[in-house]
Amino acid sequence: MGVDTAAAVLMNGHHVAQLSNALREYHLPVKHILKARGNTLTLTIRPASEAARAGHDAYPYEVPTMSLPHMIPHYNFLRKPPADFGWDWGPALAPAGVYGGVLLVAYNTCHITGNLIISTSPSMCLSCFERGRSVAESRV
Repeated sequence: MGVDTAAAVLMNGHHVAQLSNALREYHLPVKHILKARGNTLTLTIRPASEAARAGHDAYPYEVPTMSLPHMIPHYNFLRKPPADFGWDWGPALAPAGVYGGVLLVAYNTCHITGNLIISTSPSMCLSCFERGRSVAESRV
């Protein structure tokens, strides 16, 4: 699920996560608190401007930020597109909410969601790519 930006996630009243990054997707373990029926997912989304201000107020050092009359300050304390807080020509809306939908997916066995390709010899791989093949190592 994607949540923009600061949110608390609860499943059946149990705190699952505190989210603070609009630039990523979350996969949260909830199997241990699911019921056979009647599960309730609760997202409490905090206004981005409040979360940015709280981050600024809690930080012990002064951090420079752009501050124009039409901008919302302290955007640099959140992982969120800076333009959401205003730009040299655009409005400062600081949107917040759910994007991309929410899925509840269960697995009873190991589930691989991706892999990492590591090149062991850059010069060899470059020549292999030039010939139309790739040489790489995949670790799970």
